[in-house]
Amino acid sequence: MNLISQAKTWLSVKNTSWETVLYTFMNSLKDTNCLAKEVDAKNAEKEVQSVMDSVYTVIDSYHAGKVINALDETKRLLIKDFYISIPKDTPFFRARGNETGFLYKKNEMFHIPFDKRYLVGNQRFSISGLPCLYLGGSPYVCWEELGRPDYQKCNHSGFKTNEAVYVYDFCLPKELKSLFDVRRAALILACSIPADAKHVFKDEYILPQCVFQAIIEKHYNNGECFNEDYIFGIRYYSTHYLKGEMDMFAFDEDNNEAMSKLVNYIFPSISDDYSGLSKYLLRAFEYTAPISYMHMSIKDTSFGIGGTDDEYVSSSFGAIEDALRKELGVERIREDLCILLCKASGGKL
Repeated sequence: MNLISQAKTWLSVKNTSWETVLYTFMNSLKDTNCLAKEVDAKNAEKEVQSVMDSVYTVIDSYHAGKVINALDETKRLLIKDFYISIPKDTPFFRARGNETGFLYKKNEMFHIPFDKRYLVGNQRFSISGLPCLYLGGSPYVCWEELGRPDYQKCNHSGFKTNEAVYVYDFCLPKELKSLFDVRRAALILACSIPADAKHVFKDEYILPQCVFQAIIEKHYNNGECFNEDYIFGIRYYSTHYLKGEMDMFAFDEDNNEAMSKLVNYIFPSISDDYSGLSKYLLRAFEYTAPISYMHMSIKDTSFGIGGTDDEYVSSSFGAIEDALRKELGVERIREDLCILLCKASGGKL
Protein backbone atom coordinates (compact mmCIF):
# COMPACT_ATOMS: atom_id res chain seq x y z
CA MET A 1 0.00 0.00 0.00
CA ASN A 2 1.50 3.34 -1.01
CA LEU A 3 1.41 6.43 1.20
CA ILE A 4 -1.59 7.94 -0.61
CA SER A 5 -3.67 4.82 0.05
CA GLN A 6 -2.63 4.81 3.71
CA ALA A 7 -3.41 8.51 4.09
CA LYS A 8 -6.91 7.94 2.75
CA THR A 9 -7.62 5.52 5.59
CA TRP A 10 -6.29 8.01 8.18
CA LEU A 11 -8.10 11.05 6.80
CA SER A 12 -11.44 9.29 6.29
CA VAL A 13 -11.86 8.78 10.05
CA LYS A 14 -14.66 11.04 11.25
CA ASN A 15 -13.54 14.06 13.30
CA THR A 16 -9.88 13.13 13.04
CA SER A 17 -7.24 15.73 13.95
CA TRP A 18 -3.82 16.64 12.63
CA GLU A 19 -2.24 15.28 15.84
CA THR A 20 -3.91 11.88 15.37
CA VAL A 21 -2.97 11.69 11.69
CA LEU A 22 0.68 12.65 12.28
CA TYR A 23 1.05 10.27 15.23
CA THR A 24 -0.38 7.49 13.05
CA PHE A 25 1.99 8.46 10.25
CA MET A 26 4.98 8.48 12.61
CA ASN A 27 4.09 5.09 14.11
CA SER A 28 3.67 3.59 10.64
CA LEU A 29 7.21 4.46 9.56
CA LYS A 30 8.67 1.36 11.23
CA ASP A 31 6.53 -1.02 9.21
CA THR A 32 5.52 0.85 6.07
CA ASN A 33 6.85 -0.19 2.69
CA CYS A 34 6.62 3.46 1.61
CA LEU A 35 9.89 4.32 3.35
CA ALA A 36 12.95 3.67 1.20
CA LYS A 37 15.47 1.21 2.69
CA GLU A 38 18.20 3.85 2.78
CA VAL A 39 16.07 6.12 5.02
CA ASP A 40 16.50 5.36 8.73
CA ALA A 41 13.10 4.95 10.42
CA LYS A 42 14.29 6.51 13.70
CA ASN A 43 15.51 9.63 11.93
CA ALA A 44 12.28 9.72 9.95
CA GLU A 45 10.28 9.69 13.19
CA LYS A 46 12.37 12.61 14.47
CA GLU A 47 11.50 14.59 11.32
CA VAL A 48 7.78 14.01 11.89
CA GLN A 49 8.11 15.03 15.54
CA SER A 50 9.92 18.20 14.49
CA VAL A 51 7.06 19.09 12.13
CA MET A 52 4.53 18.38 14.89
CA ASP A 53 6.36 20.69 17.29
CA SER A 54 6.27 23.48 14.69
CA VAL A 55 2.59 22.92 13.91
CA TYR A 56 1.76 23.16 17.63
CA THR A 57 3.61 26.49 17.73
CA VAL A 58 1.78 27.80 14.64
CA ILE A 59 -1.68 26.90 15.90
CA ASP A 60 -1.09 27.94 19.53
CA SER A 61 0.35 31.28 18.38
CA TYR A 62 -2.62 31.87 16.09
CA HIS A 63 -5.10 31.04 18.85
CA ALA A 64 -3.29 33.50 21.14
CA GLY A 65 -3.63 36.28 18.56
CA LYS A 66 0.10 36.21 17.73
CA VAL A 67 -0.36 35.81 13.97
CA ILE A 68 3.13 37.16 13.13
CA ASN A 69 4.66 34.48 15.36
CA ALA A 70 2.55 31.85 13.59
CA LEU A 71 3.79 33.06 10.18
CA ASP A 72 7.42 33.16 11.34
CA GLU A 73 7.20 29.54 12.50
CA THR A 74 5.55 28.57 9.21
CA LYS A 75 8.44 30.14 7.31
CA ARG A 76 10.84 27.95 9.30
CA LEU A 77 8.78 24.92 8.24
CA LEU A 78 9.21 26.02 4.61
CA ILE A 79 12.92 26.75 4.87
CA LYS A 80 13.55 24.42 1.94
CA ASP A 81 11.45 25.03 -1.17
CA PHE A 82 9.58 22.18 -2.80
CA TYR A 83 8.15 23.23 -6.10
CA ILE A 84 7.80 21.97 -9.63
CA SER A 85 7.75 23.76 -12.96
CA ILE A 86 4.62 23.20 -15.07
CA PRO A 87 5.34 23.65 -18.78
CA LYS A 88 3.63 25.91 -21.28
CA ASP A 89 0.36 24.58 -22.77
CA THR A 90 -0.53 22.42 -19.76
CA PRO A 91 -4.35 22.18 -19.45
CA PHE A 92 -6.43 23.00 -16.37
CA PHE A 93 -10.15 23.35 -15.74
CA ARG A 94 -12.51 25.51 -13.75
CA ALA A 95 -16.22 25.09 -12.94
CA ARG A 96 -19.02 27.17 -11.49
CA GLY A 97 -22.44 25.95 -10.43
CA ASN A 98 -25.37 27.57 -12.22
CA GLU A 99 -29.01 26.84 -11.43
CA THR A 100 -30.44 29.04 -14.21
CA GLY A 101 -29.31 27.00 -17.20
CA PHE A 102 -27.61 30.05 -18.72
CA LEU A 103 -23.88 30.37 -19.36
CA TYR A 104 -21.66 32.82 -17.51
CA LYS A 105 -19.69 35.44 -19.40
CA LYS A 106 -16.13 34.39 -20.15
CA ASN A 107 -14.54 36.81 -17.65
CA GLU A 108 -16.85 35.47 -14.93
CA MET A 109 -14.92 32.19 -15.12
CA PHE A 110 -11.72 33.84 -13.90
CA HIS A 111 -11.10 34.90 -10.29
CA ILE A 112 -13.50 37.17 -8.37
CA PRO A 113 -12.76 40.78 -9.50
CA PHE A 114 -10.85 43.10 -7.17
CA ASP A 115 -13.85 45.40 -6.78
CA LYS A 116 -15.81 42.43 -5.37
CA ARG A 117 -13.30 41.37 -2.72
CA TYR A 118 -16.17 41.35 -0.25
CA LEU A 119 -17.33 38.09 -1.85
CA VAL A 120 -14.04 36.29 -1.15
CA GLY A 121 -14.29 34.03 1.88
CA ASN A 122 -11.90 31.61 3.55
CA GLN A 123 -10.87 28.46 1.72
CA ARG A 124 -8.35 25.82 2.76
CA PHE A 125 -5.36 27.85 1.59
CA SER A 126 -6.74 31.28 0.73
CA ILE A 127 -7.83 34.03 3.11
CA SER A 128 -10.82 36.37 3.09
CA GLY A 129 -10.52 39.33 0.76
CA LEU A 130 -7.73 37.93 -1.42
CA PRO A 131 -9.11 36.78 -4.80
CA CYS A 132 -7.44 33.61 -6.05
CA LEU A 133 -7.73 31.57 -9.20
CA TYR A 134 -8.72 28.02 -8.26
CA LEU A 135 -8.20 25.45 -11.03
CA GLY A 136 -8.45 21.67 -11.22
CA GLY A 137 -6.78 18.87 -13.09
CA SER A 138 -10.14 17.76 -14.54
CA PRO A 139 -13.76 18.92 -14.80
CA TYR A 140 -14.58 16.09 -12.40
CA VAL A 141 -12.43 17.33 -9.51
CA CYS A 142 -13.81 20.86 -10.03
CA TRP A 143 -17.37 19.51 -9.76
CA GLU A 144 -16.52 17.60 -6.58
CA GLU A 145 -14.99 20.75 -5.06
CA LEU A 146 -18.27 22.58 -5.70
CA GLY A 147 -20.20 19.96 -3.74
CA ARG A 148 -21.71 18.14 -6.74
CA PRO A 149 -24.07 20.81 -8.15
CA ASP A 150 -26.48 20.05 -11.02
CA TYR A 151 -24.03 18.73 -13.61
CA GLN A 152 -26.25 19.47 -16.58
CA LYS A 153 -26.14 23.21 -15.83
CA CYS A 154 -22.69 23.46 -14.30
CA ASN A 155 -20.41 25.79 -16.32
CA HIS A 156 -16.91 24.60 -17.27
CA SER A 157 -13.98 26.48 -18.82
CA GLY A 158 -10.63 25.18 -19.98
CA PHE A 159 -7.35 26.91 -19.13
CA LYS A 160 -3.82 26.41 -20.40
CA THR A 161 -0.53 27.97 -19.43
CA ASN A 162 0.97 30.60 -21.74
CA GLU A 163 4.33 30.19 -20.02
CA ALA A 164 5.96 27.95 -17.45
CA VAL A 165 4.40 28.38 -14.00
CA TYR A 166 5.73 27.22 -10.65
CA VAL A 167 3.66 25.44 -8.04
CA TYR A 168 4.64 24.48 -4.52
CA ASP A 169 4.03 20.77 -4.44
CA PHE A 170 1.59 19.82 -1.69
CA CYS A 171 0.58 16.59 -3.39
CA LEU A 172 1.34 13.68 -1.10
CA PRO A 173 4.21 11.53 -2.45
CA LYS A 174 3.64 7.82 -2.94
CA GLU A 175 7.06 6.91 -1.55
CA LEU A 176 9.44 8.47 0.97
CA LYS A 177 12.89 8.44 -0.59
CA SER A 178 14.59 10.87 1.78
CA LEU A 179 14.17 12.56 5.16
CA PHE A 180 13.05 15.65 3.27
CA ASP A 181 10.23 13.58 1.71
CA VAL A 182 9.20 12.51 5.22
CA ARG A 183 9.16 16.11 6.45
CA ARG A 184 7.22 17.27 3.39
CA ALA A 185 4.67 14.44 3.76
CA ALA A 186 4.11 15.31 7.43
CA LEU A 187 3.44 18.96 6.56
CA ILE A 188 1.11 17.98 3.70
CA LEU A 189 -0.86 15.64 5.96
CA ALA A 190 -1.23 18.37 8.58
CA CYS A 191 -2.59 20.69 5.84
CA SER A 192 -5.08 18.07 4.58
CA ILE A 193 -7.31 17.50 7.60
CA PRO A 194 -11.02 17.54 6.64
CA ALA A 195 -13.03 20.43 8.07
CA ASP A 196 -16.72 20.79 8.87
CA ALA A 197 -18.20 22.98 6.14
CA LYS A 198 -20.80 24.32 8.59
CA HIS A 199 -18.16 25.91 10.82
CA VAL A 200 -17.50 29.61 10.22
CA PHE A 201 -13.99 29.32 11.66
CA LYS A 202 -12.08 26.17 10.76
CA ASP A 203 -9.11 25.22 12.92
CA GLU A 204 -7.99 22.86 10.15
CA TYR A 205 -7.38 25.86 7.86
CA ILE A 206 -4.95 27.71 10.17
CA LEU A 207 -1.83 25.88 8.99
CA PRO A 208 -2.54 25.80 5.22
CA GLN A 209 -3.52 29.48 5.27
CA CYS A 210 -0.30 30.36 7.10
CA VAL A 211 1.60 28.30 4.51
CA PHE A 212 -0.06 30.21 1.67
CA GLN A 213 0.67 33.59 3.25
CA ALA A 214 4.29 32.61 3.96
CA ILE A 215 4.75 31.56 0.32
CA ILE A 216 3.26 34.84 -0.91
CA GLU A 217 5.64 36.81 1.34
CA LYS A 218 8.61 34.96 -0.18
CA HIS A 219 7.75 36.57 -3.51
CA TYR A 220 8.05 40.15 -2.34
CA ASN A 221 11.41 41.77 -3.05
CA ASN A 222 12.73 43.12 0.27
CA GLY A 223 9.20 42.79 1.63
CA GLU A 224 7.92 45.69 -0.51
CA CYS A 225 7.60 45.06 -4.27
CA PHE A 226 5.89 41.93 -5.56
CA ASN A 227 8.02 39.95 -8.01
CA GLU A 228 5.96 39.40 -11.18
CA ASP A 229 8.75 37.74 -13.15
CA TYR A 230 7.17 34.31 -12.77
CA ILE A 231 3.79 32.86 -11.84
CA PHE A 232 3.49 30.75 -8.69
CA GLY A 233 0.82 28.83 -6.83
CA ILE A 234 0.16 25.68 -4.82
CA ARG A 235 -1.11 22.30 -5.94
CA TYR A 236 -2.63 19.62 -3.71
CA TYR A 237 -4.84 16.55 -3.91
CA SER A 238 -8.50 17.26 -3.29
CA THR A 239 -9.35 16.47 0.33
CA HIS A 240 -12.59 14.99 -1.03
CA TYR A 241 -10.42 12.32 -2.62
CA LEU A 242 -8.15 11.86 0.39
CA LYS A 243 -11.11 11.25 2.69
CA GLY A 244 -12.66 8.75 0.27
CA GLU A 245 -15.59 10.80 -1.04
CA MET A 246 -14.67 10.82 -4.75
CA ASP A 247 -16.03 7.36 -5.44
CA MET A 248 -17.52 7.87 -8.89
CA PHE A 249 -14.45 6.56 -10.75
CA ALA A 250 -11.67 4.14 -9.82
CA PHE A 251 -8.44 6.08 -10.38
CA ASP A 252 -5.25 4.03 -10.54
CA GLU A 253 -2.94 5.54 -7.90
CA ASP A 254 0.09 4.20 -9.77
CA ASN A 255 -0.93 6.07 -12.93
CA ASN A 256 0.38 9.64 -12.88
CA GLU A 257 -1.86 10.84 -15.71
CA ALA A 258 -4.94 9.49 -13.93
CA MET A 259 -3.94 10.98 -10.58
CA SER A 260 -3.35 14.40 -12.15
CA LYS A 261 -7.14 14.61 -12.54
CA LEU A 262 -7.54 14.72 -8.74
CA VAL A 263 -5.32 17.76 -8.18
CA ASN A 264 -6.38 21.28 -7.22
CA TYR A 265 -4.36 24.41 -7.96
CA ILE A 266 -4.53 27.85 -6.36
CA PHE A 267 -2.88 30.96 -7.81
CA PRO A 268 -3.04 34.23 -5.81
CA SER A 269 -4.06 37.36 -7.72
CA ILE A 270 -1.60 39.80 -6.22
CA SER A 271 -2.31 43.38 -7.36
CA ASP A 272 -2.82 46.88 -6.06
CA ASP A 273 -5.62 47.43 -8.60
CA TYR A 274 -9.03 48.33 -7.20
CA SER A 275 -11.10 46.68 -9.92
CA GLY A 276 -10.98 44.13 -12.71
CA LEU A 277 -8.84 41.01 -12.98
CA SER A 278 -5.19 40.30 -12.31
CA LYS A 279 -3.03 41.26 -15.31
CA TYR A 280 -0.37 39.07 -13.75
CA LEU A 281 -2.58 35.95 -14.03
CA LEU A 282 -4.19 36.94 -17.34
CA ARG A 283 -0.67 36.97 -18.78
CA ALA A 284 -0.11 33.41 -17.62
CA PHE A 285 -3.30 31.69 -18.75
CA GLU A 286 -5.34 31.38 -21.91
CA TYR A 287 -8.90 30.25 -21.21
CA THR A 288 -12.14 29.42 -22.99
CA ALA A 289 -15.67 30.72 -22.72
CA PRO A 290 -17.74 28.38 -20.54
CA ILE A 291 -19.75 25.42 -21.77
CA SER A 292 -22.25 23.19 -20.00
CA TYR A 293 -23.30 19.61 -20.62
CA MET A 294 -26.88 20.77 -21.15
CA HIS A 295 -25.93 23.25 -23.88
CA MET A 296 -23.54 20.86 -25.61
CA SER A 297 -26.03 17.95 -25.66
CA ILE A 298 -28.82 20.19 -27.00
CA LYS A 299 -26.59 21.32 -29.88
CA ASP A 300 -25.34 17.79 -30.59
CA THR A 301 -27.47 14.83 -29.56
CA SER A 302 -24.44 12.54 -29.85
CA PHE A 303 -22.40 14.62 -27.40
CA GLY A 304 -21.08 12.55 -24.53
CA ILE A 305 -21.76 9.18 -26.13
CA GLY A 306 -18.56 7.30 -25.33
CA GLY A 307 -16.75 4.80 -27.48
CA THR A 308 -13.98 3.61 -25.20
CA ASP A 309 -13.46 1.14 -22.38
CA ASP A 310 -12.12 3.89 -20.11
CA GLU A 311 -15.00 4.77 -17.77
CA TYR A 312 -13.82 8.34 -17.19
CA VAL A 313 -13.17 9.09 -20.88
CA SER A 314 -16.63 7.71 -21.74
CA SER A 315 -18.35 9.76 -19.03
CA SER A 316 -19.99 13.17 -19.16
CA PHE A 317 -16.88 14.59 -17.50
CA GLY A 318 -14.70 13.04 -20.17
CA ALA A 319 -16.90 14.56 -22.88
CA ILE A 320 -16.63 18.03 -21.32
CA GLU A 321 -12.88 17.64 -20.91
CA ASP A 322 -12.46 16.56 -24.53
CA ALA A 323 -14.50 19.51 -25.79
CA LEU A 324 -12.46 22.00 -23.77
CA ARG A 325 -9.16 20.38 -24.69
CA LYS A 326 -10.12 20.59 -28.36
CA GLU A 327 -10.87 24.31 -28.01
CA LEU A 328 -7.55 24.83 -26.21
CA GLY A 329 -5.68 22.79 -28.81
CA VAL A 330 -4.34 20.35 -26.20
CA GLU A 331 -4.43 16.60 -26.73
CA ARG A 332 -5.94 14.33 -24.10
CA ILE A 333 -2.84 12.38 -23.09
CA ARG A 334 0.51 14.13 -23.00
CA GLU A 335 3.74 12.66 -21.75
CA ASP A 336 4.63 15.85 -19.91
CA LEU A 337 1.51 15.54 -17.75
CA CYS A 338 3.53 13.02 -15.77
CA ILE A 339 5.72 15.95 -14.72
CA LEU A 340 2.79 17.11 -12.65
CA LEU A 341 3.00 14.19 -10.29
CA CYS A 342 6.44 12.65 -10.42
CA LYS A 343 9.03 15.43 -10.80
CA ALA A 344 10.22 17.93 -8.23
CA SER A 345 12.68 20.63 -9.17
CA GLY A 346 15.91 20.82 -7.23
CA GLY A 347 16.31 24.54 -7.90
CA LYS A 348 15.21 27.48 -5.86
CA LEU A 349 12.96 30.32 -6.92
